[in-house]
Amino acid sequence: MESNNKDSHPFWSGYALGLISGGVIIAAFTTKRGRATLQKLLDHSGDLEHNIEDLLTFIQSDSKPKKKK
Repeated sequence: MESNNKDSHPFWSGYALGLISGGVIIAAFTTKRGRATLQKLLDHSGDLEHNIEDLLTFIQSDSKPKKKK
């Protein structure tokens, strides 16, 4: 006899994940420390964009075939 255990309750896992992520979002937008951290992340994301553009430019220039002399 096999017993099928269908009591996994994915609803409660999703509910808990929603509570945790909602709490993090609320803390990020409502507290001074959360807003400061969020602002730092946004400032650094702009730097990351420029770094990625530089990296792509370097890869494109490095991948061009070089002429043999």
